[in-house]
Amino acid sequence: AILFFAMSGLSNISEMYEYSLSSYLEVFKKALETAKKDQILNNRLRNITLTLTTRVYDFTCMGIFERHKLMFSFQMTCMILDEAGELNHEEQEFFLKGNTSLEEISRKKPYGWMSANGWKDLQKLQSLGDKWKNIIDDVEHNGKQWFAWYNRENPEDYDLPNGYSKDLTKFQLLMVLRVFRTDRVYKVIKDFIIDHMGSDHYVKPPTLQFSNVYAQSTENTPIVFILSPGADPLADMYKLAEEK
Repeated sequence: AILFFAMSGLSNISEMYEYSLSSYLEVFKKALETAKKDQILNNRLRNITLTLTTRVYDFTCMGIFERHKLMFSFQMTCMILDEAGELNHEEQEFFLKGNTSLEEISRKKPYGWMSANGWKDLQKLQSLGDKWKNIIDDVEHNGKQWFAWYNRENPEDYDLPNGYSKDLTKFQLLMVLRVFRTDRVYKVIKDFIIDHMGSDHYVKPPTLQFSNVYAQSTENTPIVFILSPGADPLADMYKLAEEK
């Protein structure tokens, strides 16, 4: 159910991304057929879950644009963590939306290297638990250390000033990067997905091959190709037909 709603939720991005329950059930059946057998029930269920997750990801990536594939993987990961009770909704809301308050920030931005949006978001971050309650004062009083961290090419690989890296989750690192270095968020989202999904498969979308299309389809389901200018799948279709 989690995987189906992660997939069907893509219609909020584009009207073209419409997935039916019947198409999902075909993927589900194939996962049951191909998942590794095991006489121990829990092992069998785990094998089915892993196979189904991989197949749903691969199936969905066949039908969405490249720029949306990591977004889908991130959403799928968050929904799985939410079901397991391991996702903090306040942190997720902050990461996705930042500080949505319409009120102006009365406290003056202390450094030119900080963006106005980042300074505004920092006010919100301070309210998200005891871990962050002193972060504004710490940034103001330790500007050199924070600037040195901010100015690194890959700050996510280095400890934050003032001991903030202690017990820092990958998602909380995403929150900090949202404030200071949004350009590094893309890379850490990949790390976050790999950490929780246990594989880099979900950040490396499969290349579109006709053998994969064939394996994910049935004789009763039409396949629609939406072509970019100059693309022509006909030769590959003939080749597949000869092979089969």
